[in-house]
Amino acid sequence: MEERKTEELEPTEVVPIDQKRETIHFPWGMAIIMGILMLCIIVCFIVVMILGPVNSSSASSVISSSAV
Repeated sequence: MEERKTEELEPTEVVPIDQKRETIHFPWGMAIIMGILMLCIIVCFIVVMILGPVNSSSASSVISSSAV
């Protein structure tokens, strides 16, 4: 096995990156889950807007008459 050197680096020194060990992968699973959740939020918003108060004048008159 290869031994790693534990020398102190100067503030201006750069550590070389080993491409085989240190790779960055985009979190596709999390991106897909977030996309599905965003679509669900949009669909729920549209459904609430469509099925919302159909006749707002009768709904407000019922609320005002029950408050009296």
